[in-house]
Amino acid sequence: MRRLILLDRDGTVMVNKHYLVDPDGVELIPGVAEGIQRLNEAGHAVAIISNQSGVARGMMTVNDVAKVNARLLAVLHIHGAAVDNIYFCPEVDDDAPCRKPNTGMLEQAARDMELPLAEGVVVGDNVADIEAGKRAGCRTVLVRTGYGADVEKAGTVMPDATVDSLREAVEWILAEL
Repeated sequence: MRRLILLDRDGTVMVNKHYLVDPDGVELIPGVAEGIQRLNEAGHAVAIISNQSGVARGMMTVNDVAKVNARLLAVLHIHGAAVDNIYFCPEVDDDAPCRKPNTGMLEQAARDMELPLAEGVVVGDNVADIEAGKRAGCRTVLVRTGYGADVEKAGTVMPDATVDSLREAVEWILAEL
């Protein structure tokens, strides 16, 4: 069965570089390309969902985010991995429907790919990622990369699984679904 796998960007797919505006700063977390490639081979839809409040804060433009995302897609492609789409929320207001932990980006991805959220999985490194997944009815995986180890220690969320990396999250997804 084809499922929707939603990945956080900064701290989950790529090294978190605070308000990244330079596409040359894109750096994949080790094992990410291989993990996404395994999801591709299994036939799952893969999308990235990312809060990018630096736009609303005036630290970057929508064009800056687009350039970084384009570079990310190119780097993944070089390594044989593909992402179906990248969604981002430029808002800083926690009430914005698109801003995680709200579910706007997740719902848009599900509509665009015509896949049910209830069958999907959200993988991320922070509370907002896991909460968005839970609110949308998805299964959730916390990775210890990025902020994930600190989130795990704080015990503020209860994901379905906690693993060291996206590559391990993919192993869990493929074994569980």
